[in-house]
Amino acid sequence: MRAPAVTLLSHRSPALRAAAIAGLLLLSACGGGGEPAETRSALGAEPIDAQAQARAKPVVVSTVSVSTPGWSTWTKRLKPVFSGPYSLIGDASVVREGNQLRMVYNCFDPVRQRGAVCQARSSDGISWADAPINDGLAGRLIQTRPGEWDDAHETPLLYKRGSEWLLYFSGYVDKGGFVNSFPAYLGLATSTDGLNFKRHGSEPVLLPSPGGHDNDAIFSPSITEHEGQLVMIYTGHCWTRCDKGYGVTLLAATSSDGRTWTKRPEPILTQADLPWTENGAAEASIVRGPDGWYYLFMSYLYGENGHDIGLARARTPYGPWDINPSPIVRRSAGEFDAKGPIAPTVLIENGKARMWFHGFGSDQTIRIGYAEAPWPLRLP
Repeated sequence: MRAPAVTLLSHRSPALRAAAIAGLLLLSACGGGGEPAETRSALGAEPIDAQAQARAKPVVVSTVSVSTPGWSTWTKRLKPVFSGPYSLIGDASVVREGNQLRMVYNCFDPVRQRGAVCQARSSDGISWADAPINDGLAGRLIQTRPGEWDDAHETPLLYKRGSEWLLYFSGYVDKGGFVNSFPAYLGLATSTDGLNFKRHGSEPVLLPSPGGHDNDAIFSPSITEHEGQLVMIYTGHCWTRCDKGYGVTLLAATSSDGRTWTKRPEPILTQADLPWTENGAAEASIVRGPDGWYYLFMSYLYGENGHDIGLARARTPYGPWDINPSPIVRRSAGEFDAKGPIAPTVLIENGKARMWFHGFGSDQTIRIGYAEAPWPLRLP
């Protein structure tokens, strides 16, 4: 059985490379991220240099809201908040550290024409600047290794545990196509300052399981804690040798140290749980709320019809799930996410849930957007 001819995973770095070759590397006017000052509003704090202008002239931001009975209303900005030096970035992972936010994301190396992992920082989550690292690519945290299992990097996750920063990333040998580049593994790098990372060994920390739901690839990790253990939710891909079924599945693994992982035998969510989708869900972010529930933000996959972002919650990271049947963040025609928002990362703080995601544009760009909702997310 073949993989669908997907917008499903059209953001993978082989597609980024093709877009770059086609001349779609769109330099950001400001060399960093964020929308122009005149389009920023109360969804995020204004940059200091825009405050005088804002006092003189009211600032208007274009937004769109989505409401579902029994669930909180999500409001999405219609313009991206980060484009990076190229408008081909995605798979953000945002972590708060004091009064600063760190975002690792899937950037693009125009020299090697491969996906890479970069970091940007922000005080408000709306205006971002690349971290002060430059080895030829602004904000890059680790080098890819030509010819090795991590010849290309994707779908990073930044997680802080105690005083240690853990950076997970998917790696594969880029052979110029989605299925052609399988298998994809999960690697780890560590740091004490969140900027200078060193690989944990030379081998992956999580490998595909032959014949399993992740026979071909492991992407998009997200980590929470449950009963004294780290729990990783990740997306497994199987398209070539699939004893348990073809397609995309949300899976879980546990660890006591973040380095050695044990896979759980059963998926946490499958396409059968989401009958209104064509391909189920992928690229999930799991967050434990202040109410003790686990909230699962995920990409709903509609095959050729694109994707939206959905939400479910459960008492454990493994379900059973109370699923919102309607998307909470939807594509917007004519905007940067016209083909669909995907790959959410979420923080719950200051009485609201804050989401960063990336959107596919009709112009073949991939940029990071922002949405938020008031707490609680599930209404009485």
